[in-house]
Amino acid sequence: MILLFALAACNNEAHQDPTYYGEAKEVIDQRCASCHNDSGIAPFPLTTYKEVSAVAALVESTVKAGTMPPWQPADDCNDYQNSFDLTEHEKHLILDFIAADLPEGDKADAPRPPESQVFLKDHSLPLPLPYTPVTEPDDYRCQILDWQPEEELFITGVDITPGNPAVAHHAVAFILDGSMREDYEMWDAEQEGPGYACFGGPAGDGSSFLDTEGMSFDEIVEMMESDDFEGAGFTWLGAWVPGAIPSVFPEGTGIHMDTDDFIVLQMHYNTQASDPAPDQSVLNISVAEEVERPAITLPFTDPFWVLDMIPMHIPAGQVTTHRFADGGENSLMLHRLREGFELAPEEPLIIHSATLHMHTLGQAAELEIQRPDGDECLLKIDDWDFNWQNAYWLSQPAELYAEDSLAVSCTWDNVGDTDVKWGEGTGDEMCLGALYLTAP
Repeated sequence: MILLFALAACNNEAHQDPTYYGEAKEVIDQRCASCHNDSGIAPFPLTTYKEVSAVAALVESTVKAGTMPPWQPADDCNDYQNSFDLTEHEKHLILDFIAADLPEGDKADAPRPPESQVFLKDHSLPLPLPYTPVTEPDDYRCQILDWQPEEELFITGVDITPGNPAVAHHAVAFILDGSMREDYEMWDAEQEGPGYACFGGPAGDGSSFLDTEGMSFDEIVEMMESDDFEGAGFTWLGAWVPGAIPSVFPEGTGIHMDTDDFIVLQMHYNTQASDPAPDQSVLNISVAEEVERPAITLPFTDPFWVLDMIPMHIPAGQVTTHRFADGGENSLMLHRLREGFELAPEEPLIIHSATLHMHTLGQAAELEIQRPDGDECLLKIDDWDFNWQNAYWLSQPAELYAEDSLAVSCTWDNVGDTDVKWGEGTGDEMCLGALYLTAP
């Protein structure tokens, strides 16, 4: 008899409905609350029992439909540390919790969020002045942020909070050497209003990528292969695009910043869906005095698409794919990184994260390593959604050797009646990858 009672008790316990604090909160915190919080991109928060209960019917319908969470990477490519995709077990747990009429449970059972998922800012750096877009529909505006480090340091995390998401298309933060500051302050002083116009990059004179005026195609290639070539002249620190969440860099890594360096925040405003309105976005950063492995963020694309010397042509009314690969002995950019990290021939670059970027015509995109013995997928998105872009941190960092190549490919569905190519406007297109890299 005692055995029967014990079995019955175990059976009842095994079929106990999940509660908010006991099981559901941990899943919602990890998979939903990074966007659904008071300052997140989502339209309502999901950080408390009351908030979840108020929209339970919506949570149920979107989980069943698979539209939330909006996880973009394809399942057959790679695994990611910051995945917020629901597993089948988690999906059933949330649905069972709602079906059981949302039992709250005991607050003492509430989980603590993993520290690795928490972005702790050390400095909050707003644009010095609010800016209202004046060029329609696209306006690129840069401002020099009012901050310089008192001592040499490394930036270990980045979060850009758009001040007005209705007009903010994207934002990019750049680190520049102090020797360039005079030019940037001149551009700021010469133009009316806060900051200065800056299409393509942080500079205000049109030299945002390469100064190639009057040069032939062969001369540009020769310049980029030269030992004297220094690239674009700035460091990409971090970016915000719709759907992005704070980037906490891998432990022991960070992007270097010297005492005379300064930061420029480039804002791309678009007023197609909203009237011009003021914006004062904020760059938040975490820092460390030193790190084990300095890092760099590499924007990866075909420079000749950007220069319009090999047009990225997307014909009207067609589905079009373009692809670019770089590496091996003929690399235009990767060998520069290897030299900068002072790698031995047998040492690899280490890839920690991968990002893809297109505009509104995007349909699919992929970033991969091409190896002599087979390719490795870093990031693949089969159903592109401009509103949900992110940096995806690899569960197992990838190794990129001297003989390997990187490749990015993009597919667009141009349903309009006008040809499209690379451009800075929302109605133009891009095919861009970005990677966070360190030495071994």
